[in-house]
Amino acid sequence: MNREIFNKLIEKGNSDILFIPDMEFLSKEEMEKRKNLYADTYKIDDMTIFAINGGGDFWAWDSSEKVYFVELGSGNCKLFAINLVDAIFRQVIECASGMTMELCTDDEKEEMDEDDAEYYYSESECKQLIEDFIKEFNTHLSEYEKSIVERTLNQELNDENTLLSFEEYQEVIMQLLQGESEEVTNIVR
Repeated sequence: MNREIFNKLIEKGNSDILFIPDMEFLSKEEMEKRKNLYADTYKIDDMTIFAINGGGDFWAWDSSEKVYFVELGSGNCKLFAINLVDAIFRQVIECASGMTMELCTDDEKEEMDEDDAEYYYSESECKQLIEDFIKEFNTHLSEYEKSIVERTLNQELNDENTLLSFEEYQEVIMQLLQGESEEVTNIVR
């Protein structure tokens, strides 16, 4: 299922969904290139690398379709989500929680220097990301995930300049992982 969903995204070239702060989706060629590059260093034989972040860390799914986040230097690997859609959902929720990008009001972003503004997501930009996500993946989401999306879209920035508090974020992640541990393992050969 992960590969099917991923291939549809790549074929569509949906830039709204393919640009998620700090999660860059790879082309099929780049996926293979990265796997060949890292195969001698990391135990990733049964994994499909599909996205990277600005530091080169990567996300990959295994044969059971679970998605893992691997820190490039240390080789630390942790369960990130149960499947690809949940991994994208988690990254969107991390954005709404201010974990991948600083959030600000629309007015604050308008007043920022252009160089500073690239490091911030305005409230409306974050909500647009969430709306694009729900349009693309609505049929794959659980009722719980839909309720989180709806609640987030109806909120304004809180005192921490986020749409979800850290506590709310943690609650969502526990539900997403369905009781599985985020335990870190090392996959360096």
